[in-house]
This record gives sequence, structure tokens and C-alpha cells, in this order.
Amino acid sequence: MEPEDWTGTDPGDAKRRGDACAAEGMLAKASRWYVRGLDLAEVGPDPELLGRLRHAMGDLHARLGNVAAAREWYELALLVNGRQPSDAMAQSAHMAAMCRFQQGEFAEAFEWFERAAQLRRYLVCDSVDFESVGVSLHMAGFAQARLGNLDAAQDWLTRAAESKAMGDATGRVDSTSLGMTYHLSGDLFYAQRRNAEALVQFERAVAAKEPRDGDVRADWANLALSAELAGFCHLRGDDHAAALPWFERAATAYEAGDANGRIDGRAVARTMSFVGRCRVAVGDHQGALAPLTRAAELYGVSARAGTGALEDLRDALSDLVECCVALGRPDEARAVRAQLERLAE
Repeated sequence: MEPEDWTGTDPGDAKRRGDACAAEGMLAKASRWYVRGLDLAEVGPDPELLGRLRHAMGDLHARLGNVAAAREWYELALLVNGRQPSDAMAQSAHMAAMCRFQQGEFAEAFEWFERAAQLRRYLVCDSVDFESVGVSLHMAGFAQARLGNLDAAQDWLTRAAESKAMGDATGRVDSTSLGMTYHLSGDLFYAQRRNAEALVQFERAVAAKEPRDGDVRADWANLALSAELAGFCHLRGDDHAAALPWFERAATAYEAGDANGRIDGRAVARTMSFVGRCRVAVGDHQGALAPLTRAAELYGVSARAGTGALEDLRDALSDLVECCVALGRPDEARAVRAQLERLAE
């Protein structure tokens, strides 16, 4: 049925029909259903339903990339007279903040994220979803970071991690989400060259992101990024022996793929390269040979695919030449040098 042919009077029914269309990707038709529902809800007795319809319009515009229009609808959802605080209302505040964040309005976004966290934490009468509170606190910290207020950002991220560790309304902890908060905290410390503090946060991130029994889609690539940065923290202190196991863990995790099973070959190559370099630095040239060879192979695949890995490939081949020379393998070294010469042609 087309929305224009519908003769119903229940705005909730119109919203359900719109939701079904949106779920199937029929966004234009969903919008027309929501408009029918809005026409009825504007004069109806249910302010909560009116707010949810306005939020649904915001979601449609967000999916279409119309950030300004989405923000307007989310903010309108909060302005419904008589609407009582609810998780849905907090979600509208959070999404309005996300829109402002995407538009580069970080100070305004921070205020909206703070408002969303307060709604979820203090004004909602149902069981508190501390995970959702933590998500808004996390983004408040991110907004402070984008404003250059790194110490303030760390305070908000600490609050976010504490909240996320308490779990959702059922007590379930989203360990990946918690790990991402630790990781962002580590990123900020790393940017300030506060390596010891960064390392602590990256280690926490890895521990939190470790897949649990029963996880259907383990996001190993997410874990790998934190492990890789833990390795870089050690490299800043010239501690190759300490960095090595972190790069090895990162390489293994990258090879396992993300939550959708996709493997970033260049990320695998990059971490394999650092595994090889760390092994060379600790005097294990034999152990370095396999990861350096693997890195060169993967960079070669990327270079042939035209993904801009040519310079990385040259570096990997140069590392491999040095390793072969150190192992007393002149024939292999000459073969790799020949590859380098062909790249220079």
C-alpha cells in the first residue's frame, strides 16, 4: 500500500509501516509514511510518539547523508511539549550531538553529548543503560579532544570507561566498546608522548577487546590496532624486545580479520615488517626472515593493485636484503636487489 492511499488514523501504525520500509532500504517511501504519521501525531495526545516520529525522520536524513536536516529533526524530537524524559529522548540528544560533531561544531556537540549522558543517567526512570551513558560520555571526551582540551578529554573518557564497565540495562558489558574508550585515551596520551600512560591504556584496550566465548563475530582487527600501538609505545623507548610480542600479536589479529571477516593486507604487511625489524634489532636475523618476506609479498600485492604501497614495498625489500646479507645468503640478497632495481625502472 502507498502511504497516500492509507486511510488509517493511528500515527503509531504509520510509523510501524515507515519503519518496515526503512528496514528494507525504501527510504523515500518510509519518509512518506512518517509524514502521514506526523500529520496525525501533531494533533494527537501522545507526545512520546510524536518525538519518535521526528527522530525517525532524523534517522532517514542521516542515512542519506543530509546531516543538517537530520540534526534539525533530532532537535525537534527533543522539543515536543509534554514529553517525559526517556531513553528515546536521550538517543535524540545523542544523535543531535553526533550531527554537530560531524559538522565540526565540537563545543556544541560536547554540550549535547553531556545532555544525552545526563538524560540517560539521571532522568530516565527505567533501569539505567550504563553502556549507552558511557557512549555519550566517550563522545563528550572525543569532542573535548577535538577542541584541544586533552586533559579534560581524559576526565570524560575515564568516566566513560567506568560507566561502560557497569554494562547495559541487563548488566552485559560490551567489551569491544569499553576497549575503544581505553584506546582513545591511549591515543591522546600517545599524541602527547606520554608513552607509559598510553601503554597502560592500550594494554587495557587489548584485554577488553579480547573475544569472549560465544562471540559470533570477533573483531580481531580492532584488537590488532591497540596491540600495534602498544608496540609503538615500546619502540619509542627503543625497547625492541618488549615491542616484538605486541607486533606479533597485532599481525596475527589483523590476519584473522574484522567482524565481517575482511582482512587488511597492508595492515598485516605493516605489522609483519615491524616484527621482522624487531627481530633484527635483537639479533634474530633467522627469525626475521619469514615476517620480512611475508611483508614484502603483501606489499607487492597491494602495489600491483595500485593502492599506493610502492614505497612500503621498497622499504620491505631493502629490509629483506639486509637480513639476507646478515645471514650469509648472497644469492637470495641478489634476487631481492633485482626486484628493487625493477621497481626503479
